[in-house]
Parts: sequence; C-alpha cells; structure tokens
Amino acid sequence: MAFITKEEIYEIKATNNLELMKEYCDEDKTNGFIHFEYAKMLIKNGMYSEAKEELTSLLTTRRECAAKLELGVIAILNNDYGLAREYFHYVEDYTEYQFEREKARFELAKLELECKNLEKSKLYFEKLIDSSQDQSAKLNLGRINYQLHNYEESKKYFITLLNTSYDYVVRHELGKVEYALGNIGEARYYFGTSIDQGNKCSIFELGKLEFEEYNYKEAEKYLEQLEYHNLYLPKIKYLLGEKEDSIEGFKKLFNTRDNFQSRLYLSMIYIKDRNYEEAFNVIKDTMSSYCTTDSGTKLKIALSLLKELNVFFYKEYPKYDEYTYSDRQVIMYDETNALSHIITNHTNHSSKNNFSEDIDLFNLFQSIKDKMTEETQTPILTFCDVYHIDYPSIGSEGESTLRIITLPGTKEIITMFPVFNKRDNLTEIDEEDNVDYILKTDILLKKLSTLYELSQTSDFDLGDVFSDSEKDMLIDMFDLKADKKRKLSK
Repeated sequence: MAFITKEEIYEIKATNNLELMKEYCDEDKTNGFIHFEYAKMLIKNGMYSEAKEELTSLLTTRRECAAKLELGVIAILNNDYGLAREYFHYVEDYTEYQFEREKARFELAKLELECKNLEKSKLYFEKLIDSSQDQSAKLNLGRINYQLHNYEESKKYFITLLNTSYDYVVRHELGKVEYALGNIGEARYYFGTSIDQGNKCSIFELGKLEFEEYNYKEAEKYLEQLEYHNLYLPKIKYLLGEKEDSIEGFKKLFNTRDNFQSRLYLSMIYIKDRNYEEAFNVIKDTMSSYCTTDSGTKLKIALSLLKELNVFFYKEYPKYDEYTYSDRQVIMYDETNALSHIITNHTNHSSKNNFSEDIDLFNLFQSIKDKMTEETQTPILTFCDVYHIDYPSIGSEGESTLRIITLPGTKEIITMFPVFNKRDNLTEIDEEDNVDYILKTDILLKKLSTLYELSQTSDFDLGDVFSDSEKDMLIDMFDLKADKKRKLSK
C-alpha cells in the first residue's frame, strides 16, 4: 500500500483529481483524513450522494464532528434546513475542538439569516465575537441590526471594522446607516470614500441619496456612471424635464426585474400627456405578461389601474371593491369556468344574445380558435382581446356573428356569445358625447396618485411593490391638482 503525506493530499485537491484521490481511498480504508478530504472534494464537485457515503463512514471515528459539519453543509445544499440544524447543533454541543464549535455556530448563523430568522441569526453571530470569525460576525451583526432598524447598534459594529480588510464594504454600509439616522453629510462622506476604493454599489447609493434629497442633477451625475439601468434614472430624467429620455429609459427596463414598475410609470407619463391609447396599450401588454404567471399583488395593481383607464372609454364606471367574472378569469384563468359561464349566461333563452339550440357549445369552444386570426380580431380599447367571426344562424334570434373575448395575447376564451353586428352598445365614448374629458382627466390622475389608498379598502397590499418615496413621487408626478412640493435642481 502506497504511503501518502498530507502535503500530497493537498496537492491532489488543488488539481481536483478525483480519480487519483479515490484510488488512495480504496487502498486505505482506515485513513480517516484522506476519506474526509475526498468527501470535501466530492461536495465541491456537486457529488453530494457520494460525499454523504464517505462522511457517514466517519461517524463512528474521532472525525465524527468534522463529518457532521460537512453533512450539515450537504443538507443545506439539498434545502433540508431542519437536518442541517441537527448536525450543527450536535457539533456545537459535543465537539472538543473550539474551531469546530465556531464553525458550527457560523453555519447556524448563516442558515438562520438565509431563512430570515434575524433574531436567531443575531444570537449566533454574537457568540462569535472575539473568535476566529470575529470580523465576519461583526459585519453580519451590523447588517442584521440595520435590517432591524437598530441603526446605532449597527453603526457600533461597522465602526470597529474601518481600516480592516472589510474597509470599503463597511464604508458603504456606514453610508446607509448614517443616511437612515438622518446624517446626510456623514452618509455622503462614507459613500464617497467607498467609491474612492472602487465600490460601484456606493455610486448607486449616493445617486439614490441625492434623488431622495431632491438634488436631481447630482443624482443624474452619479447614476449615469453605472453600466446597468435602474428605475431611478428615468424618473430623474422626467423630473428634470427630459421626458423623451425618461420614456426611453423606462422602455429599456422592459423584461428586466423592473419590468412591472417601468411599464406602470411609463403608462402614467402617457396618461399625464393625455395619450390614453398609448397608456392603455402599455398596461394591456403588462397584464398580458402577468396574467398567466402572477395572480398576486402586481396583477391586481395593474387591474386597478386598468379600471381607472376604463373611465375614459366606457360609460359605466368600474368599481374597485369587487371583481367581475372577467377580472377573476384574468387573475386565475379556468377553462371549465369559462364553459360554465357561457352555458349559464347564453343558453337559457331568457337572456339576450343566447345561442341557437343547434349549436354544440363544447365543440364550438375548441374549434372556433382556428378562426381567431388577426383578420377577425376587432381593435377595441378593452383590456381583453375581442374577435368577431361570421357564423350563420349562431343565435336563437338569427344572429350571424359570434363575439369572442379572450385573455390578452392568447386564445384562452373568457366568454363568447352571438351578436347581430360587430359593435353593440359597448362602443367607445366619443368626444362628441358631451363628456367633460378635462374634468375626467383630473379625476383619473387624482385616483392614480392615491393608488395606495386603494390597498386600505381592497384585498391586496402594495407595500412590497413600492417604497414610501416612490409613493410620494407618484403623487408629485401624476396629480395635476397637487401642489408641487419639490423643485428641480438647477
């Protein structure tokens, strides 16, 4: 049997030669060190099952706690947080080595932080003060206390890490803390010195600070240095009167993580310009992308905004505190509900626009989709797509046209029914109908600017979508009646 030194084992690990390491393991079943190092190599290469086998074989040896530390790591990688906690707690309680106890506590602290159990994470990091993990623990304690709004406590930890290897990171964090404490000058100083050390994240934070302080020119100067796009820059462009640049900026954020908010802001800009059709199209596209993937808060906000826009195109004013059948279908589409709705509402012969008795609704529901083309789609300012298809004797009273309403951009039928012609009483409002559009515009913009108030009387919450400062911006940007509270920087 070949003898191998620790130095040689480390050399094999450095080259990631799994085959060679396995050969040595197969030759020496009793060498716990080489099996342990081999297990760590397997973990590094994503071979968790094989690593688990190696580590399990060490649980009856003096390397039990070291093996359980690595088994805890594997459990985390497999999202089994309960098992990971068991391993780490065991090591914390029973290991005879301080460095293993510290590692177990560090892993527990990270695990609880990942699970957003901030108070538990904080307790574990506090146990690591004055240990080998001292500086990392203090950095994390500073960040946790910041999240808990314990700003003075956060600052205390960060200050101790100035002029250490964490210096440029800590200056960035101190900038955030000082700003939260209302110390604007100190925040600018720390962000500035962090930028001097090459921290681009501080450029964004400093730009955001200047935006919050209404120094839009300064904010623009910083944010334009960044290679990536963000919501602040197009907002600033708008506030500085650079509307076209603002519009292009929001469009560049389409299909990014800021997709929803950028579309919402853009639609509001169009509304303020009284360019309602453009606004409507933006929101329609937004809802089309969310209607099948997000039945939660964002979709409902767009739906509320859409209902506000409907004020301009339909005579019936939509209500906020209830959803119609079509709204519910948009939020969570159900084909069975669609068929049931059609049968219930359009075949009972006591309602308007019912089907002829000769029509097989089940087959029609599926087959008619082949005729839903661009040629049969009717341009109309409704949220859903509308099709009108010639169909002789479709209705019980001789109607020869089938009206079909679908989810936007899809052929998912919400409802369909016979009509005599392609446009009935649900036509768009004409400006000649003596509608006071100026008054209605003011009402709409007022409602848009107070969209947040809707969350107090509706069943959805907007808090996780916009910050308070963004709420203020909506009020300033899109309420014609509101007094301007902010002045553009010169």
